[in-house]
Amino acid sequence: MSDATKRLTAGERLMIDRRRRGETQAAAAKRHNVSRGHYASWELGRQDPPSVALRPALRLGEWCLVRRHRLGLTQAQLGERVGLCRLTIKRMERCEIDVADKLVRALG
Repeated sequence: MSDATKRLTAGERLMIDRRRRGETQAAAAKRHNVSRGHYASWELGRQDPPSVALRPALRLGEWCLVRRHRLGLTQAQLGERVGLCRLTIKRMERCEIDVADKLVRALG
């Protein structure tokens, strides 16, 4: 997982940090003292944040979330690929449950 962490974009690192804190984009924007739209542009990679030293060690569910986003899949589409319902994918991406084997094979 450490190699995957090195390849995270600044926006992906921000998203992982925000999700770990249980924040909305609006709350994270407030913490960074910027508008929600401006913060969202950081997460989407449209603008670079001023400085992102954050390098979280990815949990498996977080890696799957990033990989699913990069592949342009919805939770429902990923669920179809691996034979799981959307709610299970959602809980896995929040690191509430572990369904590692199926997801790693599906997301390669």
